[in-house]
Amino acid sequence: MRKAKYEEYTNPQLHSAAAEEKKEKGKTIYLIALIVLLSVGGVYGLFAFLMKASHRDPGYYKLEAPKSDVAPLYAGDYTFAHYFDGDSIEIKNAVEACSKTYGDILLRLYKLTDAKTQYEGIKNIAYLNAHKGEAVELEKALFDILVSAHELTRYGRFSMFAGALDSAWNDIVFCDDPQEFDPLVNVDQRSRIASVVECIKNKDNFTFEIVNAENHIVRFDTSEDYNRLSKENELAETIIDLGHLRDAFVIDAVCALMEQQGYDNGYMTSRSGVTKALSKMSAEGHEYVSYGLVNGEAVQAYSVQMTPGSAYCSLRTFGLEDEAGYYTLETEAGEQLRHPNYSFESGEVCDCMLSACALSEQGSAVEVYTRAYLYISARAFGFETKWGDLAEDPDENNPRAVLVSFILKDESATVYASSALVERIKLLDEKRFAISSLNGKVLILKHE
Repeated sequence: MRKAKYEEYTNPQLHSAAAEEKKEKGKTIYLIALIVLLSVGGVYGLFAFLMKASHRDPGYYKLEAPKSDVAPLYAGDYTFAHYFDGDSIEIKNAVEACSKTYGDILLRLYKLTDAKTQYEGIKNIAYLNAHKGEAVELEKALFDILVSAHELTRYGRFSMFAGALDSAWNDIVFCDDPQEFDPLVNVDQRSRIASVVECIKNKDNFTFEIVNAENHIVRFDTSEDYNRLSKENELAETIIDLGHLRDAFVIDAVCALMEQQGYDNGYMTSRSGVTKALSKMSAEGHEYVSYGLVNGEAVQAYSVQMTPGSAYCSLRTFGLEDEAGYYTLETEAGEQLRHPNYSFESGEVCDCMLSACALSEQGSAVEVYTRAYLYISARAFGFETKWGDLAEDPDENNPRAVLVSFILKDESATVYASSALVERIKLLDEKRFAISSLNGKVLILKHE
């Protein structure tokens, strides 16, 4: 019996089976332990990842305005950035609070300046257009904007009554096949643009009256001639339209209101090319950039350091990365650059300049946008020898540091700058551009 037991115990097959069973149990325990370990590690790793992702360090944050169902596109054309410090949770809460404040202010200004869409409970520009000839009480923000726009219109720097022209051009440059409908090749569109220009170029066709300044009541109307021409040519019903200047007016107003709420270390910019820095904006690491074309390639030509309270505008006749509204057109005269910055006086789009920039260290977004727009739209020529009344001669005694630059289609450029700005202008592509100065005030950048 003992021998049988011994033989049974020493049987190789039984010994192997027992060993395998023990080995499998060991594997199972190891696998369970590994799964538990990996699970704990995964949870910790995920926790660490989430903590790192949600951590906030002091610095500038670009804010995301809350979404709006009634105006889903209101924030798309603007960027607002502000500096925040403190610990992570403080920064997170401050960013959320600032985003809410910014979103509320921007949405209100966006609705007020909308020339085509009316919103419930708001008397905006679209409402004013629909109540032509009537006295309308406006919010102070819109009242101030329209009074300023009317002053610019009176002095010929802008036309607040070019809504029909703005609609006509936007229908062309933002359509799927703008080359087909461009007035340079399309006779019908050329006739349409000409008829619109005929309607708006006569200032007697429009009146804008401040009925009661204290209560912000205004009234505007159009002449019988305008009404007749508008009907004959089936012009858009939109008459008052801030067009090119809407973004600049919105930025000035939003920045002023944000400062009133205590947000003064940041900047706001628009896709259209205008930027304004708040009063305590940190200049370190922030620059205004001018673009140019070199052999058909868009390049950064030069930059100027941003300063607190400054405003800058850079307009182009060429788009960046398939930017909407910009295209090229082949004509008998050669390739033409086409862009949204038409001339409100002639209704034409010019491409003699590749870009026009304006900077003012103590100015408004409206001021610099107007200055740049009038040059890019070929409103003022003779800039090589004379600045004209739109760009004062830079002078050391002038406390307003002003820069106006033109990058021409031959890829050369002229930059007029006050002496306060000369030292801060920096070439961004020294292989393609060079600087020489004239009395420390006029800089010539030439493509080599």
